[in-house]
Amino acid sequence: MTRQYVAGELSQLIAELGTAAQTEETDVARELRGLRRQAETQPLDSLGAIARRALTAGDALCWLSLSQGDVAGFQCQAGIVGQLYEFGICAGLVYEE
Repeated sequence: MTRQYVAGELSQLIAELGTAAQTEETDVARELRGLRRQAETQPLDSLGAIARRALTAGDALCWLSLSQGDVAGFQCQAGIVGQLYEFGICAGLVYEE
């Protein structure tokens, strides 16, 4: 995979997660918008840190949905976080723990 492809795919997955955050203006939604911009504009060497921060934000988003009883939102968000994690592993941005 080229680094530009990785940056584009990471940006897309973060955008999908941001869309799954609903229309609420939360700290997590703002964080995801910032991370998407960073994925598109920061040096390619920083993509690993951006991916890890996006996974952390996605985890927070899932917990927020669960705390509000939004099961459908949680399922959607958890699916996207799973895709983001798998992509991060395959692209060498994050490592299995």
